[in-house]
Amino acid sequence: DAMPGKQMAIDADLNAGIIGQDEAKTRREEIALEADFYGSMDGASKFVRGDA
Repeated sequence: DAMPGKQMAIDADLNAGIIGQDEAKTRREEIALEADFYGSMDGASKFVRGDA
């Protein structure tokens, strides 16, 4: 749920010159990995509960 806010924070830091393009790309990749992980865990927990 916080993913759009995290992406906007990266964009704001990039626009303000606090971080560079490389750092912004790295942070976006970390957010994507985090979202994939939590999405997978949600699916796994539904499978274990029998909701899937």
